[in-house]
Amino acid sequence: MNTILIQQMNRQMNLEFYGAYLYYAMASYFEKIFMEGFSLKLKKLATKRLSNAQKITDYLILRNEKLLFNKIDEPLSNWKYPSEVYNNLLNFEDFMLKNIYVLYGISEKNNDKGAIDFIYKLLVEQEDLTNQIKKIQKQNSIAKGA
Repeated sequence: MNTILIQQMNRQMNLEFYGAYLYYAMASYFEKIFMEGFSLKLKKLATKRLSNAQKITDYLILRNEKLLFNKIDEPLSNWKYPSEVYNNLLNFEDFMLKNIYVLYGISEKNNDKGAIDFIYKLLVEQEDLTNQIKKIQKQNSIAKGA
């Protein structure tokens, strides 16, 4: 694999771990304000992020590439309103989508067919998730009369 592609795959793996950490923090916020449904949804998203990190880890091992585990930063957790949490969620998912597009572009530039196929699956899942969250945001803004 190309060196830049390996670095970016490792970066994505670490972002997935950070995402799980962030979503567990969000879930805790919702538990504290007695919104268990939102907490459960965020725990499922955290599990999905961990699953993605594992897929990337397994793929790099399959390709006999080096794994680089970075320190996980403390996630933002000083939210005052549920809408702040939701905005952070949407911003993070948009950020993740852009990163996966970059990763896909690198794999295409290097004509790495295996990486293209692998990253494409991550990309489709991320696009679906991001669109679902945007749809919920739009429904909520319509319901609030925004």
